[in-house]
Amino acid sequence: MSTTEIEKLGKVVNYEKNVIKSPLKSPKPIEKVSNAIETDYKGSLKQIQTLTPNLIKCAATFTDKGAVDKILALGLINKKNVMEFVEYVPQFEGCISYLSKMLLAVRLGLEGLPEEPIREAMHGLSTVVRLLRQIGKVAARKG
Repeated sequence: MSTTEIEKLGKVVNYEKNVIKSPLKSPKPIEKVSNAIETDYKGSLKQIQTLTPNLIKCAATFTDKGAVDKILALGLINKKNVMEFVEYVPQFEGCISYLSKMLLAVRLGLEGLPEEPIREAMHGLSTVVRLLRQIGKVAARKG
C-alpha cells in the first residue's frame, strides 16, 4: 500500500467511497506471530547463555563486589527466571557505567588492572542488556 493510499484511508469519513489501488493483505495468523516471538525469545536467551562464561572469566579480575555479583548472577539465567533479570536491567546498566569508568581510568594510566577483561566485560554486558530489553519487549507484547 502506498503512502498516499494510507493517508487517504486516514481521512476516510463513514460512508464515503474511496478507491484503493493496492491489493490488501490480511494480517499474519496469530500462530505464526507467536512462533516467531518464541523463536526470537529462545535465540536471545541462548545468546545470553553463551556470553555468560566469558563474562564470568572477566569478573575474576575485578575488585568491585557489586560488579562481580551482577556479572556472576548472569550465570543463573534460565527460562523460568529471565523476567527477573529483565527487571534488573537498570542495575546492569549501572554496572556497565562503572566498567566504562574503570576502562577510562586504565586507558588514562591507572596501573594494576588489565584493560582487555574490562573491555570484554563491558561489551558483553552491553549485549546482554540489549538482549534482555528485547526479551522484555517481546514479553510485554505477548502478555
